[in-house]
Amino acid sequence: MTGMDKRNLWIALAVLVVVVSAAFGFSLTNKKDPPGTESKAEMAEAQNEALQKACASSATYDRLKQVVFEEAVRIRNADPTNLDTLATNTVVRMEKPVVKSRDEKLNVTVCSGRFVLELPPGAERGFGGDRRLTADIEYAAQAAVDGSGLVYQLNGAEPIIYRLASFDLQRQQYQRPGAPAQPQLADAGSAPAAPPVQAQPAPAPRPE
Repeated sequence: MTGMDKRNLWIALAVLVVVVSAAFGFSLTNKKDPPGTESKAEMAEAQNEALQKACASSATYDRLKQVVFEEAVRIRNADPTNLDTLATNTVVRMEKPVVKSRDEKLNVTVCSGRFVLELPPGAERGFGGDRRLTADIEYAAQAAVDGSGLVYQLNGAEPIIYRLASFDLQRQQYQRPGAPAQPQLADAGSAPAAPPVQAQPAPAPRPE
């Protein structure tokens, strides 16, 4: 083999090494995850959705409202019919819900916010004229062992719970949303005045 042939052979080998190295590096930088493996972006998105569901979903708010009314019934230790009727017509919402902490091992999410119960028209008569009940609360959501959903623990809602426990529907009247207006009963002590008594003519004096 001549010197020129050896030189060409070395050049060809060098080019081959460069091409193989470049291809190997490209395969490393563009390595795909195995099938069924979530990417970091997908995992982050799934976690954000789970946090949103635990802290700031309509299902969460409805469940918290149920917990509040159940606790009020337990404190009252009476027929829950009155409070069930009130709960059906009460609207719940949360102001500024935020995630306070997350424990991956225990699968517990702790949230906080301002819990608001919007009372139905007329029910304010049983709550000192207040149209809504509010409390700054902290609530923890944890997946149920049986997989039925999230279980909640609630702290800070005591002012609302005790006010609900003292509510007496039999003494209050309120209008359900969408129902026709009902005439208001007169307050106690304000019964209509009796009709005026007609003056009777004085009897004529008897002759002596």
